[in-house]
Amino acid sequence: MPVEHTYRDARVEAEAQLRDAGVRPSAALEFLDQHAPQFVHVYDAASESSELVYRGSDPAWKGLSLEEAIATLKQTRPHYFYAEADEIAVLAEAAFGEHPSLTARGQLAKELGSHAAFLEMAERWGSDGVSLKPGKRPGSVAAKKDRDEKPTAETRNNPWHESFKGDRIAAQTSIIRMSSKMAVSMAKSAGVTLGGQPLRR
Repeated sequence: MPVEHTYRDARVEAEAQLRDAGVRPSAALEFLDQHAPQFVHVYDAASESSELVYRGSDPAWKGLSLEEAIATLKQTRPHYFYAEADEIAVLAEAAFGEHPSLTARGQLAKELGSHAAFLEMAERWGSDGVSLKPGKRPGSVAAKKDRDEKPTAETRNNPWHESFKGDRIAAQTSIIRMSSKMAVSMAKSAGVTLGGQPLRR
């Protein structure tokens, strides 16, 4: 009599594991489309145990379970993860600072994960995100002067600001998922909490 067991789908199981591991959404989609199908459900009737085992062509993952392969992603595919906050600051300086670079802008846009977040960062530096005119570091005297003269420039792409136009909830959610610190900072600059309540004076 055959032994009944539940079939395991690598795409289904990998999605939650990738999210828990902190993999960026676009990279998770790449993994699910390109790599998950190469994990085969292996069932051992003797021990009644099952595993999703890699049967693809990448020698680094040969024989690894789905969990083991995902655990190696930070070493084998570091571009799957968001950069640390200090790395973002270095990229922003290279993208919008005294000597702006298109290469740095491309890297920054990739790290931030959304066009709205990239534009918001550009606005903070006094840049339109297109021209290579040098910007001013946020918080500097020159940036403060520009902000006082153009009060809407820094708020146009801030979904917590009252002047924001567009799908506010979707934009806020995207930024919170990308970086909770950035979300808190943006909300604070708009004078509200993450939930939209006015900050206490």
